[in-house]
Amino acid sequence: MSPHHVTAVFAAAAAAAAAAALVAASGAEAQSSPATIVPGGPPTSGELRDSDAVLEDGSFYRCHPLDVRRGQVVQIVMASTDFDAFLMVGKGASCRSMAGFKTDDDSGGGEQGLDAQVTVAADDDGPWWVRASGVNRTQVGAYVLHTTLVPAVLGDQVRRMNGGRDIIRMGEIVADKLTEHSPQTADGVHFRCHDFVAEGAMVTEILLNSGDFDSYLTVKAGGCPGGRLIAENDDFDDTLDSRIRRRLAPGPYAVVVSTVDGHATGDYLLTLSIGGIED
Repeated sequence: MSPHHVTAVFAAAAAAAAAAALVAASGAEAQSSPATIVPGGPPTSGELRDSDAVLEDGSFYRCHPLDVRRGQVVQIVMASTDFDAFLMVGKGASCRSMAGFKTDDDSGGGEQGLDAQVTVAADDDGPWWVRASGVNRTQVGAYVLHTTLVPAVLGDQVRRMNGGRDIIRMGEIVADKLTEHSPQTADGVHFRCHDFVAEGAMVTEILLNSGDFDSYLTVKAGGCPGGRLIAENDDFDDTLDSRIRRRLAPGPYAVVVSTVDGHATGDYLLTLSIGGIED
């Protein structure tokens, strides 16, 4: 083989090695950069390692951008059989400086009852983040993030469309919140009153879910603020959620969302549907 051919062979081999190194480096970089989570998309896998960034309490964490849009309501479940999952979801310039975030430890259930679950209603385009970690500094291992888009409308949107009134219609899910600026009862409990109109005949089911407070639900005759008490519920099926199933005469009603925790605030989902056995 001539010197020219030998030089060409070595040059080609060097180029191939460089290309392979670049591919390997790109793959390593992709693995070290957590994937963006698309609500309603396929599950996102990740792994906590002892080389990851560390929180103030010493636990390892990884941050995933969350591609959620204004008006969407998304449920995120962090599942792991390697450690006790801890989940934080919020918005901010970075995952370390989130505002209005929500956290959870064990609400997601799972095989060991240690999965985490958070539901958020996006009031703007963010940026939004999902921070995955364990509950202490020793926990590492694989995890999976599952997301589901909840077919809900935001309370702010409802009020804009109805001249400031809170209205819920049959078949709707409203994602809203109790805040320190919400109306208060005489004893200081925050509440929000939703108007709805029953058409009669069928059983009406009203479901109140919240991961932030122990919910309390009442239905009163007439539009908000309501008059005669029709039904009320605190907890059902060993949960802190509330549910009322009643056969209601046609006409206007007030659904009052409140808490049993005094001045508690937070997000909730209110669902109005037909069906079920009357309580």
